[in-house]
Amino acid sequence: MQEPITQILEPVESEHVEPRLAHKTIEPRKVNNLTLIDGKTFLATSVAGDITPAGAPDVGFFHQDTRFLSELELRIDGHRSVVLSSNTEKTFASQIELTTGNITLRDSFDLPENTIHIRREQLLHDDVLFDRFTFENFNLKSVDFRVEVVFDADFVDVFQVRGVARATHGQYYKPVIEDNSLTFSYRGLDGVLRQTVIGVSPTPTSLHERTAHWDLHLEPLKRVSLEVHIAPYVEGEDKERNFNFQQGLQHDDRPLPGGNRNPHISKAATMFSTKLYEPPSAIFMRFGFRLARNTSLLREFRGSRRSSDATRSSRRTRR
Repeated sequence: MQEPITQILEPVESEHVEPRLAHKTIEPRKVNNLTLIDGKTFLATSVAGDITPAGAPDVGFFHQDTRFLSELELRIDGHRSVVLSSNTEKTFASQIELTTGNITLRDSFDLPENTIHIRREQLLHDDVLFDRFTFENFNLKSVDFRVEVVFDADFVDVFQVRGVARATHGQYYKPVIEDNSLTFSYRGLDGVLRQTVIGVSPTPTSLHERTAHWDLHLEPLKRVSLEVHIAPYVEGEDKERNFNFQQGLQHDDRPLPGGNRNPHISKAATMFSTKLYEPPSAIFMRFGFRLARNTSLLREFRGSRRSSDATRSSRRTRR
């Protein structure tokens, strides 16, 4: 379990630009964002589950009307993933199906598109954001690739996010790396320390101030999972958090927005919308990876058959 950092923090200058200035010319998204809500905590992401562009006014991980995560992006060998479908049947959980485009792997071979399946599961539970990635290899040979998850936290309030300028801001601190965790810290003008504590599992190949990366080796038709959990902490707030993904996922007896059992949904959350996005390419999920695999098998079968035919012909010639 990750806890807020209590050691001496190193002050740094802010690298964050006011959202209204940084994103003056941002283009409207072609599809609506995905939004998850859990009380006064909510998440707004792109349809891929990413918080991008960094600091954009329509995405982020918010707690008590403050953005505790302003960037969250998955990269495969430096490339963004390709969205196949996304589903937010529950207001606190989403499932996103992703794949890779054509990638040239280092010390390996060209990775054909649609041969690595990535299932991304995002969950809000006890104010904690869980982000789990499951990779499955549908190639007929093993692959080695690099997975990166990029983070950042600007700690702006929802009014700044929506364009209200502030003349001054509080004190930012250098991110702290400890074992498998990364902590962003900020002390606001109200004197309250706020921290974003990020835990990753399994142990990454490297963990830097804004990036965790894993070098993965995946055998044919095998799976491997990575998990990230992100917890917001506010000084003076005394609350125990559950960092068990499965327990949170099974905790489905929750009130829905608009229902009679809905407790205090944050007003700020209503500034963002949720919409199920199901592009035509989602049909590929029903048979695409199987087709990709069967196509490769068919090629190998045809190659072996041609080889066998050539052998039989050679034998007949010798006779």
